[in-house]
Amino acid sequence: QMVALSQVVTDNAEINNATYDMGTRAENLDIARTVYSNLYSYATQETKNYVAANADKAQADENVQIDVLDMYTKDNAEATQAAINAKVVTRFDRRYQTEAFSTLKTNAETLMLDESDAINALNSLSDQIQYCDKDNQLAMHETIMGSKYLEVQTHAAGNIKNYDASVQSKAINAVYKSGNTDAIRTVVNDISSFKSVDVQQLEVIRVIGEVLLSEAANSDEKFLNDENFLNGNYLSYAEIKALPASERRQYIQNYFKKLPVEQKIKLISQIKDASMKKAIYVMIARTDSSLFAEICKDADRVANLLDMSLPDDVRFKIAGIVKFYAISDLAFQNVAKDYNIDYKDNALTAQEPRTAYTFGYSSIPSGLGFDNPETSFLRKGIGFSFNA
Repeated sequence: QMVALSQVVTDNAEINNATYDMGTRAENLDIARTVYSNLYSYATQETKNYVAANADKAQADENVQIDVLDMYTKDNAEATQAAINAKVVTRFDRRYQTEAFSTLKTNAETLMLDESDAINALNSLSDQIQYCDKDNQLAMHETIMGSKYLEVQTHAAGNIKNYDASVQSKAINAVYKSGNTDAIRTVVNDISSFKSVDVQQLEVIRVIGEVLLSEAANSDEKFLNDENFLNGNYLSYAEIKALPASERRQYIQNYFKKLPVEQKIKLISQIKDASMKKAIYVMIARTDSSLFAEICKDADRVANLLDMSLPDDVRFKIAGIVKFYAISDLAFQNVAKDYNIDYKDNALTAQEPRTAYTFGYSSIPSGLGFDNPETSFLRKGIGFSFNA
């Protein structure tokens, strides 16, 4: 009966849409396929749009959903747009999401003749990755990063922060692989806002190296010009760029780990891109308190940091360091005055006696000699008091 009804040719979109819905209720897959095929032969554009936008309602077995989407969007930019607008890929059976995503991406790039329309459609499709099964997100991201439009790659890079934490680092690999400077800048600026601190810790050193590599002017110069700081052979700029992203990350991490602290600080200060440098300092402040404390031992560097409009949590950490050093350091006292940081409450002097004074976590940065077991309670924010 379903097959017979699907053979009744009509240009009434309401009837045709109902015919499709009828087919989605068929338990026999062969009958369902016949209904979809018969309907396609005479479907109006309105019905093709409807089916494309509701392809997820087709049977979730034996690729029926994919077959319906392919059939009704083939050579059809309008139906492709309808499917993207309906976010149909997010409702597909998880087994078919990746393939459906690829189909819509290919159609948008090849069928939409207006470049602006294609970019908007692809960006919208990219936004849907975060709502798909986490096990499909990486493959989808790699697919969209293969777009011929740099604007789409950059937009996709900005969505990584919304993916499942388990795929974010590998998704970042695809951004570096693209070589798209704007996409790389986008992901660097976003990493400090990732919900997973583990991802930030994993990526911060890689980011420093990748940014420095991208800014290197001569492809024949040795990596970061630091030949004196490492023993043995290491790779040139061109050789590092030729490594797969995951291997490149490991190389950079090993390299950075061996450098003296002052050289690490020097390398970071050499980064030219202001927005990327700011993002790197934020990541370090949130993930490596020891290195950040070393960075903040210099009053001029601290002043430069305070000029960067950093997030409140980072500025709070810097203020605590300034207060600590300003007790006895004139340069930090000047920084405190310039940036309205009240440090005098931290100072214990004969002219300003106190019955008791409390030090706390916010006042004492790590890496200043307070990390031994006897004073480790300071790092926990417990604090202590003594009589002046």
